[in-house]
Amino acid sequence: MCVTTESLADGQVWLDLRGLRDLGGLGDYHPPCITTIFPSFFIMTSSLTIGIDFDNTIVLYEDLFHRCALAEGLIRPETPKDKKAIRDEIRQLPQGEARWTILQGVVYGWRMSEAKLAEGFKGFMAWARNNGYYTCVISHKTQYPALGEKIDLREVARQWMRQQGFFDPAGFGLNPETDVFFEDTLAHKLQRIANKNCDIFIDDLEEVLYHADFPRWVKRIHYTRELECPPEIVACANWLEIVNWCESANLTNTNS
Repeated sequence: MCVTTESLADGQVWLDLRGLRDLGGLGDYHPPCITTIFPSFFIMTSSLTIGIDFDNTIVLYEDLFHRCALAEGLIRPETPKDKKAIRDEIRQLPQGEARWTILQGVVYGWRMSEAKLAEGFKGFMAWARNNGYYTCVISHKTQYPALGEKIDLREVARQWMRQQGFFDPAGFGLNPETDVFFEDTLAHKLQRIANKNCDIFIDDLEEVLYHADFPRWVKRIHYTRELECPPEIVACANWLEIVNWCESANLTNTNS
């Protein structure tokens, strides 16, 4: 059950009683919280559930995309190490869309071991764990590339996560079965965010955060260098900024 206001005008209080829903099974259940939301002020009590996107949020590929595209003669050496700039340049080539799709399969596939963990992410996870917050990874990632070599992109991603200590109890301590989700479609990703009762979700894509079906009780953090966002969305350029925003927003764990 969820008790909310239809719209959140200035000064309204949103009581989120999602923990009272029909549990059925406890696989996706986390302790309920009470949320108070104002235009630029956000307070959570009890345990927080923080959902996080994977590609270009936790793992960064810009250097790798540039190296691979340059090696294939798809871009100029002076092309910025920026995924959008690389994509746009490749799309101008003959069969550019197909060549870009194949390149993505290479980067997200057999070359993924060269991708980098986002700077500051380890510190964020340590902060979340020290505060008793639950974190999970929810990604829109198909199992196989649309074009090019057939390789299981999800298994490759899990291997990369394993190498980075995601599933090590002494590392990030995530469970690959219950804390990491790769979804076939954007709609399935949005449904998973809702099913996991996320209080916060962090993503680099506007098409996710601005989607009409995005769960409206979830506080959205846009992982982006472009810091202009609507007031209901928080923009942060790096993981340290995310931690600092959470601290300044008084996200306190009342269970400690």
